[in-house]
Amino acid sequence: MVRFRALAAICAASTFLSSAAVYAADLVYIPPSVTSPASVADWSGFYLGINGGLGQAALDSSVALGFDQIRGASAGLQLGYNVQLGSAVIGVEGDLQAAHMTQTTGAGATHTLEYFGTLRARAGVSLGDRFMPYVTGGVAMAGGHQDMTDMGGPESRRLHSGWTVGAGVEAMLTDAISVKAEYLHLNLGPEMYFPVVNGGGVEASMSANIVRAGFNYRF
Repeated sequence: MVRFRALAAICAASTFLSSAAVYAADLVYIPPSVTSPASVADWSGFYLGINGGLGQAALDSSVALGFDQIRGASAGLQLGYNVQLGSAVIGVEGDLQAAHMTQTTGAGATHTLEYFGTLRARAGVSLGDRFMPYVTGGVAMAGGHQDMTDMGGPESRRLHSGWTVGAGVEAMLTDAISVKAEYLHLNLGPEMYFPVVNGGGVEASMSANIVRAGFNYRF
């Protein structure tokens, strides 16, 4: 009888301890692990920036004047707008550049590309969290200056128009600031330098290859 009572007491104590352990476990709350979402770039919106670079131009002229190494620098501003659709980024960008790409021949004739501007569409892909390669293309214009005063002749300025294509990469440094590197090819149609009354003159077209880097600020 004593043994039976002892066994019953042990069973009752075991049941009580088990219930107490379960109740204590219910009181302890262990929150689930929380993982911060990875930073995702958002390229949407307006941006304004500056850029600078180097270039080389070629002149196709009706009169052989010997221009073949028209080189120099450019710097300017760009303004654009992007829309992001998933990883695709499409937008439009306009820029206006001051340039000094020039050559003086041995005979003393000088040709200079003095400025240019473009209005382009851009299409890119957002890779990783802050990196975007893109292609671009649109219309272009540029100012040319031919100077023959050192040869005892006149000088003439003309505005060329044409098209441009290119490619680049852009990377975000912060949510508002990005850096870019870009290549543009400009194909600029013919214009008549030193025009005369009977329609004569020097007809010339230009092409140029520009490599530049810049900063953009999103707002």
